[in-house]
Amino acid sequence: MTNGHRGNRGTTVKGITGWVGVISLIVGIVLSVGNIAIWRLQRDSYALDNSNKRAQLQEAKPRFDVTYASMPLSFYRQLIMSRHNAEAPLSGFLRYPILVNDVQKRILVNCEDIGDLSNAKAEWRNVAQSDSHNGSELKRVVSSKRFCIASSSVTCLAITQEGKRNAVRVRLDVDKIVLRGAEELYDDTDAVGLVHRGKCSNETLDLGSIDTGQGVIVPLFLTELLGLDRGMFLYPTDIIRMTRGTVYLPKTIRFTDPLTGEETAYSVRRMLSAPLLIESGIETRG
Repeated sequence: MTNGHRGNRGTTVKGITGWVGVISLIVGIVLSVGNIAIWRLQRDSYALDNSNKRAQLQEAKPRFDVTYASMPLSFYRQLIMSRHNAEAPLSGFLRYPILVNDVQKRILVNCEDIGDLSNAKAEWRNVAQSDSHNGSELKRVVSSKRFCIASSSVTCLAITQEGKRNAVRVRLDVDKIVLRGAEELYDDTDAVGLVHRGKCSNETLDLGSIDTGQGVIVPLFLTELLGLDRGMFLYPTDIIRMTRGTVYLPKTIRFTDPLTGEETAYSVRRMLSAPLLIESGIETRG
């Protein structure tokens, strides 16, 4: 009886131990599965959080828009002077600083050969004598006693930073063309055809840092409307629109995001063919 009782008790203990082992295994599996589920939830939440942060960073990154604008030289000079006059409020891109390049230097330093001046007329007559491409038409106009410079204008690229944080190391890649003589333009869009009309080189213009909502004006080229003064008005057949000197054709805007260190490049679109008159004789072409 005693041995049988002990045998049954041993069997019972082994059975309990076995069940405890099974239960412990099940609990371990359940806990493992739970830990894996929690880890996956944490991982997915972390990934989602990172994705949202990346989307927010992307949405807030610096962004640029451009506008081509052509304005009378007289207005452009007033624009330059307004930089020194705090009482002359300007709106839109007109308030942006102007980049000093070869076109701007010509306006600032060599202004005597631009506009309706005797020196300018003499300069155009010299150009006509040495110009083989547009020489005949140009000579017909400038050799007349009625020759006049009806108007002069500056075509610019206005660059605006529209992102939600600042951009640093902003650069504008351009084709810089130094024309051999004078070239006739039907309108500003013809400028893209000047690449083979002079010495062309790749150049990068340093625009520095541009804050949100700010921008810069880049002078691209000068044009002069030459014609014959017949009193009250100019006949269309007596008018030619010419450019000479340096021409800049924008290609790419490059900049660095100071938060991520990422460098981005945007191709600069070409100007639209249909102009939109704003004010003071300013035409924009998109």
